[in-house]
Amino acid sequence: MEIMAFLGFVILVGSIIIWFKALVDILKSEFEGDNKMVWLLIVIFLFVLGALLYFSIGKSQKIKNI
Repeated sequence: MEIMAFLGFVILVGSIIIWFKALVDILKSEFEGDNKMVWLLIVIFLFVLGALLYFSIGKSQKIKNI
């Protein structure tokens, strides 16, 4: 039982870290049009699912600074 509680805690902390990292990356990056606001709303309201969507789809939409 203690192992399950510890595992749940680790998953919760990992989820929060992934969510926070996605928010920071969105806020520090430039996007075209309203994409930044859209990704912020997706990540805020969908939590971990939104963060995973951002890392799989949204990062490629960032404007590259050369």
